[in-house]
Amino acid sequence: MLWINLIAALSFVAGLASGWQAIRRRRLAARVEGVVLKWEENPAPAFFYDRVGCLAITAHACAVIALSILLVWSVNRTASSPFSLEFRTPTDRWLESYLGTVDAQSRWLSFIIGALAAGIGAFTLGAELSFPLVRRAARPVVVQWTEEGIFHGSVGVRWEQVARWSLDHKRRLIGLYADRPRPTLLIVLHPPTEAALQGASDFLRQKAPQAETSWASGIAPDRVQRLALSLLGTAALVIVALLLSPIVSEWVWFVYGVEILAIGWLGLLLARA
Repeated sequence: MLWINLIAALSFVAGLASGWQAIRRRRLAARVEGVVLKWEENPAPAFFYDRVGCLAITAHACAVIALSILLVWSVNRTASSPFSLEFRTPTDRWLESYLGTVDAQSRWLSFIIGALAAGIGAFTLGAELSFPLVRRAARPVVVQWTEEGIFHGSVGVRWEQVARWSLDHKRRLIGLYADRPRPTLLIVLHPPTEAALQGASDFLRQKAPQAETSWASGIAPDRVQRLALSLLGTAALVIVALLLSPIVSEWVWFVYGVEILAIGWLGLLLARA
């Protein structure tokens, strides 16, 4: 069990590093030419402009963290101590009681199954926990405006993608939207000064004068339905995981792994909602 927990600890660190690198790469300044307007900004928190979506994503992230902890905990319950040098799965013990003996290959298979289960759970936990940490640490972000598009860090949005845009002067926010097939928020910019906001709005009116709309303060009914369905699906998966938590078995670990993947898919629905 000790070796499996060491693998889990390394997987947790790898998950943290993976999430950190993913956000850092997105926030590195792109190398572009013909920059018309440029500033450095601290990205506005999602709760600042999309409270409903932010709460939904937070609930989803908590569900992934809970399932990851359940998976690692369930693997640990097969041993008398987290620091025990022996690890045997429930099926391994059943085979020993049924056959009277278990060969070395069966024990190695038990170790691989436990290590994979604990490693997947710990890696997912680390990746989820890394995002709120790196979002605060990887600042500021360079925003560059060109004749071809806008670059927020290394993420570029071309003018052909922008179907509409809106301004919120009170909170100094700029929202860029695409129609695919419904209005989708591409990016939110948070200029550091009123001068930067004014310069951006003048440039937007020059590039897309017919696309300006008022800032959407409400939430569309169809978006409410998508968020509700995604959250209900996530809640159902968490309830199933809690009901299975008293059972210590490899198939429960498999179910936890599938549920983590399923919640990840539901997270994509949340991101697109």
